[in-house]
Amino acid sequence: MGRFDVVVTDICMPVITGFDVLKRAKDKNINVIGFSASFGEKNRDDFIEKGFFDFFIKPFDMEKFLEAIKRAAL
Repeated sequence: MGRFDVVVTDICMPVITGFDVLKRAKDKNINVIGFSASFGEKNRDDFIEKGFFDFFIKPFDMEKFLEAIKRAAL
């Protein structure tokens, strides 16, 4: 399997959480962008403090989302 520059993950998933993905990616020095429909804008800063490169609340602006992916890949 190749190297990933960025991982994009939802927070709420059936088997693992976005925080599980974050831990695994951070162990490999990979930036993680998270998103969720279950949390509000007030949680965004908390998620970034916990290690996400950026975090989006659904529905989100696709241009801003793609820009964050580009920044995270640098």
